[in-house]
Amino acid sequence: MSGTQNPAPNPQEAAFAEREAALDARTAELDARETEAHTAQFTAFVEVRIDEGRVLPGRKPELIALFSTLAAADVAELSFADGDGKTITSNPVETLKSILSDAPKAVEFGQIVGEDAISPSSVSFAAADGSSVDQERLEIHNKALAFQTQNPGTEYLDAVRAVS
Repeated sequence: MSGTQNPAPNPQEAAFAEREAALDARTAELDARETEAHTAQFTAFVEVRIDEGRVLPGRKPELIALFSTLAAADVAELSFADGDGKTITSNPVETLKSILSDAPKAVEFGQIVGEDAISPSSVSFAAADGSSVDQERLEIHNKALAFQTQNPGTEYLDAVRAVS
């Protein structure tokens, strides 16, 4: 015979290929789980910074993507020079977390009372033609505003109840 014959498949090679495929599938599953865990961790971190007012809500998707990209790049260290010429080495994910945690508040939640607050004496009302302002209720309103100024954080209705 003058032809080449296919050698019989080696059972060890087939078993090795099967184990290698199983290991590849397991590795892919673990990578997916790790990515999911990182995404959940990054999402929680960014949501806390949003609640603190340090990050605007519209930045959430891009920050999570940035964190995920940094984690996927598997860069263990980031080196840079500070203002004094010293080289600083840090983990890029931890560096970004630190920057966001130290960021000033972009949004202030709640009431802000200070020197710019409206004083009760500066409030004036213009009643529509043919109607009038109840002076007694206006006085309660002014007292409630004064109470709020003296007791920051007091809701308006609570202040009205306190002075009525």
